[in-house]
Amino acid sequence: MMVPPSSLLIFPTTFRIASYRARLRKLCAFSELQMNRYSIRCIPSDARWGTGKNGRTSQYDKFLCYDGKPLVVWMVGIVKYVHLTDNERFSIGLGFLSEVDADAAQRNLGGRCVPPQQTDDGDSFTFIGKWVNSANRENESTFDQVYNAVDRELQGWNASAKIHASQIQLSDVVVVECYIKRFKNKNLNNGFRGWHAWGVQYELLRIAQLCVGPGFVDELPPDSNATI
Repeated sequence: MMVPPSSLLIFPTTFRIASYRARLRKLCAFSELQMNRYSIRCIPSDARWGTGKNGRTSQYDKFLCYDGKPLVVWMVGIVKYVHLTDNERFSIGLGFLSEVDADAAQRNLGGRCVPPQQTDDGDSFTFIGKWVNSANRENESTFDQVYNAVDRELQGWNASAKIHASQIQLSDVVVVECYIKRFKNKNLNNGFRGWHAWGVQYELLRIAQLCVGPGFVDELPPDSNATI
């Protein structure tokens, strides 16, 4: 697949390593048709919300689908926010390596809403999250689908490569796997059954750590009038 010139990746100095550049380019343009898995920029243009026969509600009506099955989406970026230990919701925020991916992520959030929503072009990162099952909050306080892909190429989501969620830190480079799902806008549905107005969100599935970042950098202290 050809990657247009406008999608050239922007890497922090720490990650300017030829092998990682090639690997990240490959992941950013990833498509796996037989598994219905695509990078955010490669989502098929004719993807649609799932429906049953004759437009009736189905088990997939909340999912963005292709060929009748939920799309699985990969996003590659730098961790700008991470909250993977909670008894209500897990969340991770990504800053994309490519403007093409950032635009695609915002377009899917706003453009697939009904009515369409204007997304803030000034948003510095995109959130992907998952609500904790209320029936299992005591046993599911830490997101457990995190994998080490720093020193290896994962062949599938290998359980032997699992790592603790605490190893994902700000400035790491990761792949986040998610669904694109819609949720009903109760304020606009006016009591109607079915899908009349909705918002869109990314639902977290898995995270693969590709590169350990330099970590959080403290801000400089205030300036002074001292002579140096």
